[in-house]
Amino acid sequence: MMMTLEELRKRLSGRLHAADINELCRMAQDEDGDGMKAGLLGFAGDEDRRVASNALWTFSYFGAPARRWLQTRQAEVPEAPPRPSPRGGCLRDEGKSSNI
Repeated sequence: MMMTLEELRKRLSGRLHAADINELCRMAQDEDGDGMKAGLLGFAGDEDRRVASNALWTFSYFGAPARRWLQTRQAEVPEAPPRPSPRGGCLRDEGKSSNI
C-alpha cells in the first residue's frame, strides 16, 4: 500500500513509534518503494522540524538495499534541523565561543 505525499507528511508530522517506522521502511523497500524513499528524502528538508527529523530518523532504519539507494543520493540529503536549546539558541550553536 502506497500513500500520497500529503498522507506521508501528515504521518511524519506526528509522533512516530517503532511500528510506524517499520511500516514506512517496508513500503520503501517494496517494488514501488522508490517513490516512498524520494518522498522521505524530500521531507528531510521540510520547514517543519518534526517532519524533517522524522523523515531523517526513518532513514536510519533502512535495510541495506534502501541504504544503497540513499547513498547514491547523499548529496541531496539536507542537514538535520537544529534542535532548540532549553537555554535559548540552538544546540548546534552551543559550545562555540564568540570572539565578539
